[in-house]
Amino acid sequence: SLSAREKEWEQINHRLQEADRAKTEFVSLTTHQLRTPLSAIKWTFHMILNGELGPITGDQKHFLQKGYDSAERVITVINEWLNLDYIEAHKDEYKFIPVNISELVDGVVFEFNSVLEQKKIDLTVNHPKSNLPLIELDPIKMSMVIENLIDNALKYTLEGGGKVTIDIIDDQVATSEKLIELVVSDNGIGIPTSEQAKIFNRFFRSSNAIKLVPRGTGLGLSIVKDVVEKHGGKVWFESLESLGTKFHVTIPIKQNKV
Repeated sequence: SLSAREKEWEQINHRLQEADRAKTEFVSLTTHQLRTPLSAIKWTFHMILNGELGPITGDQKHFLQKGYDSAERVITVINEWLNLDYIEAHKDEYKFIPVNISELVDGVVFEFNSVLEQKKIDLTVNHPKSNLPLIELDPIKMSMVIENLIDNALKYTLEGGGKVTIDIIDDQVATSEKLIELVVSDNGIGIPTSEQAKIFNRFFRSSNAIKLVPRGTGLGLSIVKDVVEKHGGKVWFESLESLGTKFHVTIPIKQNKV
């Protein structure tokens, strides 16, 4: 009968949706778990190439550079997969668990060691003096927020003399708001005033950013805004062209269960 056939199609459609959701979750989890060991491999290549582990010959340097470049290309592909995953994710696909935000930030910062060395940029993380409560968040997706903000700060800060600071602020933890605040500051190229209203738009990149780094998707900050808002938080920034940018992210300590 028609109703039996419709029911059968509904069941098939449901199984396909479940399979697609499982596939998306697998890709998200796998790619994220690959990033840290790949970053460590890239960092090891970087140390050897710089002679930090002893002298190397010209031939060795040639092949080590190929290994370094290959690791960097794979990390770029993984980042693109993750970007697509976050754009398509719905809030009901988020896995909110209690997380130590200080450890999460430190883990993300570790991935940028080689970039900091290469560009001779000083990165400082200021943790609260008091012990923070665990924050209910999706650690994979919130890592992407921190990664994108640090990546932008490093990418658009000039080599030598650059400074990036991450402040974890607990001023509002004990208030009625019950929020934690992350602030990522840099002394980089800044954002032109006339372009600041578009900065969270998908695919938008400021004119001075394109001039400094021609390649880029323009997805990072739109993902930051989307993920932060799905955590019930807010993101905003202050910037002066040629002087730097400061991004603020606030997220609630506990997620609204409604």
